[in-house]
Amino acid sequence: MERLLPELSGRVHAKAIRVPTHNVSAIDMVLSVGRDVSAASVNELLQNAAAGPYARLIAYSEDPHASIDFNHDAHSAIVDGAQTYVSGQRLVNLMLWFDNEWGFVSRLLDVTRYWLGSR
Repeated sequence: MERLLPELSGRVHAKAIRVPTHNVSAIDMVLSVGRDVSAASVNELLQNAAAGPYARLIAYSEDPHASIDFNHDAHSAIVDGAQTYVSGQRLVNLMLWFDNEWGFVSRLLDVTRYWLGSR
């Protein structure tokens, strides 16, 4: 992370958890943010991003889910808003789901479309 996004060094920690399906995994992400936030404000930001400019990349849900619910989902991440927690007003914990193969292939198709469109 330090080389790719040095401004986030020491502020983002995540682990991917392989769950009991063939394709679906979850990321337990912890973020240290620069200002006070609440779980509701974080979820509102993510909902707006998922409904707007990042709709192809992320989705948002607060419904109860099992990992199989995300099988064949083309998003790179589905935010489980029911699992958003804030500690001390600046430490945010998110749960993100994704289909390893389907999401990856969807991003490869995006890159291919970009390359073909840029000729």
